Amino acid sequence: SNSTTYTQTITVVDTTDPTFTTSPANVTVQCSASSEPSATGTAAASDNCDTSVTVAYADSTAAGTGNNSVITRVWTATDDNSNSTTYTQTITVVDTTDPVADLVTLADVTAQCSLDTLTAPTATDNCSGSITGNTTTSFPITAQGITVVTWTYEDANGNITTQNQNVV
Repeated sequence: SNSTTYTQTITVVDTTDPTFTTSPANVTVQCSASSEPSATGTAAASDNCDTSVTVAYADSTAAGTGNNSVITRVWTATDDNSNSTTYTQTITVVDTTDPVADLVTLADVTAQCSLDTLTAPTATDNCSGSITGNTTTSFPITAQGITVVTWTYEDANGNITTQNQNVV
């Protein structure tokens, strides 16, 4: 009986990049909010050969005016054969929130004849922290009657809150 044997080698190669199945949208967040993926969205990917694609990200931040910035988040999906693909998400960080005065109402100040100075009140900003009030009132105050001193709290983004204090 005659027979012939032939050996064939079949090499299976994975050259196909993974595909993102979930790509987080570009978002805008307040500077006081989290920019972590749990708050801004996460990416997921699948692959034609690998059932557990590794998805990772790297951030780069470009500072803007005041408390504003732009985070460029590059998501990378990599399979077991080192095939990879990327997706870029843009996270815009803004500050549109006015500072909040630390005291709801400023106490009236009583002075005899003149008042040389007042202690500046403070406000709290969601991004800058404590802000000291400024006034354009000229000192000393020598006018009889009630003088209204307007305090202005301005954060790094130009968000402003004002508050009045009476000098009697």
